[in-house]
Parts: sequence; structure tokens; C-alpha cells
Amino acid sequence: MSESLSRAKLIQQAQNKFSFEVTKWNIAIVGQTKSGKSSLVNSLRGLRDTDSGAADVGITETTLQPEPYLLPAAASCVLWDMPGVNTISNPANTYFRNNLLGAFDMLLLVSADTVLEQDVAILQQAHASGSIVAVIRTKSDAHTKNIIYSEELHPPDAARKLAKDAYANMTGVLHKAGIADFPDLYIISNRAMLCQVKSSTLPESLPRTDEESLLVWILEQKPFLVPRIRQRRPPQPRLTRCCGESQGDTPLLTALKGRAEAQQAPFHVPGHKRGGRALDGARQIIGDTAFQHDFTELPGLDYLASPTSVIQQAQQLAATAFGADQTWFLVNGTSVGIHAAVMATCGPGDCLVLARNCHQSAFAAAVFAGCDTWYVQPHCDEQLGVAHGVHPSSLQQALDAARSAGKCVTAVLVVSPTYFGVCSDISGTACTLITCLAVSLALCHLSSYTLL
Repeated sequence: MSESLSRAKLIQQAQNKFSFEVTKWNIAIVGQTKSGKSSLVNSLRGLRDTDSGAADVGITETTLQPEPYLLPAAASCVLWDMPGVNTISNPANTYFRNNLLGAFDMLLLVSADTVLEQDVAILQQAHASGSIVAVIRTKSDAHTKNIIYSEELHPPDAARKLAKDAYANMTGVLHKAGIADFPDLYIISNRAMLCQVKSSTLPESLPRTDEESLLVWILEQKPFLVPRIRQRRPPQPRLTRCCGESQGDTPLLTALKGRAEAQQAPFHVPGHKRGGRALDGARQIIGDTAFQHDFTELPGLDYLASPTSVIQQAQQLAATAFGADQTWFLVNGTSVGIHAAVMATCGPGDCLVLARNCHQSAFAAAVFAGCDTWYVQPHCDEQLGVAHGVHPSSLQQALDAARSAGKCVTAVLVVSPTYFGVCSDISGTACTLITCLAVSLALCHLSSYTLL
């Protein structure tokens, strides 16, 4: 009760002090002066720093008072460009209290370099107040370029090193400060974020890092837009970056080879005993090597249902290669994965949007989940007489129609490539979902979309 009253008082003070609307989802952009806070506000709004209506930027401190800016992608969200911390007018020890940061729904702590003492103070107070918070490491383009030149690394390896070093810095500093609950870390370039928001082509010289992930994370927090004191909602879990590993690493394959070369007696399943009891016909077709590497969950080979070592590392590498938040390995085909994905995101009363040419396992999954379905027509090739992938514009129309019909869409299932080998525009589909999610937030529609 005391916490609710305390936050209610903070919100009342914020309403009296500046144009703070409790019916909006208020996001405070905080951090060091000259860390790129104002540029981040501009890029999230799809503006360059020199565009009309952009937040002021300069070589000196330009943000002296909290300034609100509506987020075009979600009219219910307000980005607050806050003054820099640890200045004469905003000392670190009173920054959180004087700027009433406990009244905000979310804090984005911006840092252009290492996590400093004043950043730790903000994180400590944010944690104590139960605030949703993430750390944003800006200027990744400049940092990556410096690593490329100083260590002679290729751009992907330089980006991985930047991610590894940044995460190690943040966790090391917070660990020393006694903070065990580490916030999410997003490494971005404001220029790349602008390209992401505007759906424009990213220059080859500009590396893509966590811009899309940050945008999705901001929008998926599901603001409850009602004029009352909102309950704090913990951030959505996010896959920890696979630091220190490159796409050339093969942790699972290496472990299997090591186990096979050990030449140990197999007192475990499978029953073919590393090929020694396999049928001759099977050995002729598959070969002895496949049987020799066929193991169950043995020490050092991890456990597929709850991986913690080599399988987990391999899945994280796969997620990085696919550009996905998370990847799970499957056995016995993809049907079981489709069942699991649909049942994890949809339930009775929910709606699954899927293409008419989906595999029958998708329809079975909808039956298992007890959810409604809404169909999107794939592109049809009249010359070949076959159905291809789903176009983002068709998905947009299906989502609009489902929302108009009062459906609570919680997931979109896209199968790519099709049986004819045609790939859908997954990136465009994801951007469509982000845009539609922003619209749903603006309309107080509380569902979020998951792309399966």
C-alpha cells in the first residue's frame, strides 16, 4: 500500500511539475550528457537531428528540462528527453529524485561508453522503485570502426567483440556495486535506428546491432492505458548474447566427435551400440560414422529439454546466424516445433493468423491450443499454378481485418520457405508486426504479436 501511495504522489508531482499524462506510457531517456540521448529520441521518432521538430542536440548540454515527444509508431507512448546526469544542475546523488523518475513507466539508461558511477546510482534507485529499465549503449558504429582498425578484425567479429566487451563492462561494474539483477543491454547506433524506424536500406558501412530488438522490446511492454496507478510489470525475458563465440565454432559437433574418439564401451541407448549391432543394410546406406556418433544425453553432451552447455551454445549461435531472439533445436521434424510454438503463444479466446497453405500441423496446433484462426492469402503464381509466400501487405490487411472483427491476435505463423522453395519477406513481415503492434497499443488493445 505504501509503495502505491508513494508512486501516486510521484505521479501527482510530475503532473504539477511538467506535462505528465498518466494515461500515456511515459518513457524517460536518462544518462550522461553527450551520450546521444536526444539523438536516440530523434531516431526513435524517425527524425534526423536537423529535421524540424527534432530534439535539440549540440556540442554543449542542450536538454535543461524534461522535454516530451510523442512516439509516432505508438501515439500512446511519450519519450521524455531528460537532462544529463552529474552536471551542476543535476548532480548524481539527487538526479533520480529531483527528476521524479520513479513516476515513469520505463527508463532507458543511455551510455556512449562504459557504465559509470552515476549510471550505477540510477540503476540502484530504479531497481528499488521496481522500474522497467534497460541500458542502451550508443555509437556502436564508431566503436565498431575503432575495433576494426585497431585490432584488424572483420566487421562481424568487431561487432561481436564490442558486444562481449560492453556486456562484460556492465556486468562487472554492477557486480562490484552489489547489483545482481542485470538489466537488458542493447548496443545500437542512432543512425542505424533511424534506418530501422524508417524501413530504409542500411548502408554497408553501418553495422546493424540491436536496433530492431530494442524497438520491439519497447513496444512489447504492453502499457495499460487507463487513468489509474498502473502495476509494475517486469521486463520480458531476452536471450543473453552469446559472447566470445564466432560462427565458425561448432560446440555440439565438437563434443560429439570428442565422445566418439574416446572409444568408450556404450552401456546406454541406442541399442545399435555405436553401429556394432546395426543391420548391415543400414550400415551400407548410412555408413559407420553416423552410428559411431549417435549418442544419448551423456555427460558433456548436454540435455536437449533443458540445455546448459554445448546445446545451449549451439542454439545461441544459430539464433545469431538467423537474426532471431532465440532458437530451439528440434527432433523428428518440425511438426512438434509448430505444435509447441502455437500452444505457447495461443490459448482459448486468442487468434492465430496463418497462411492458407500452411502445413497441416499448424491447423492441428490450433485445435490443440483451442484458439481461433484467421487466414491470410499467400501470393499465387498464375504461371506456375502454385502458392508462394505471404506478402507483408497481405498480412497487414489480414491483421486489420482480424482486429476490426474483434479478434485478439497473439501470434502470426509464417512458413518460409514453402514446399516449392520460395522464401517470404521475414524482415518485412516483422516490421509489419511492429507497426501493427504500435497501432494496437494506441487503441488500448492489450495483445502483442509473436512471429512464429
